Amino acid sequence: MRGARALATGIGAVVVAVLLWEAYKAVGGDDGTSLLGVRVLPRADDAAMPHVLDVLRRFGEPEQASGDPIWLVVLKACLFTLRSVAVGFGVGALVGLLLAVVMQRFRVVERGCCRT
Repeated sequence: MRGARALATGIGAVVVAVLLWEAYKAVGGDDGTSLLGVRVLPRADDAAMPHVLDVLRRFGEPEQASGDPIWLVVLKACLFTLRSVAVGFGVGALVGLLLAVVMQRFRVVERGCCRT
């Protein structure tokens, strides 16, 4: 039951995001919306905000540089980012653990690092 509710919430959020995207695309100006000369809302032309179905169709097309499908290029970029995040998390956890052990063992280090 809990998993079904989470899935329904996720699908609902995606649907709301798509509806908001398409609604702004329908009413937004091609040059965006400006207030006192400053653009506060993005441009809504087809180059800046393509329709959602156009984006989904293009995922199957080959990418120009490598010839791989665009969905595969995006997946590879996501995995690269995930690896970077995992390495950063691991290094941060290791440094935190080492600091905790050193501060527990040597009170001088604790006083130097965490002056309260």
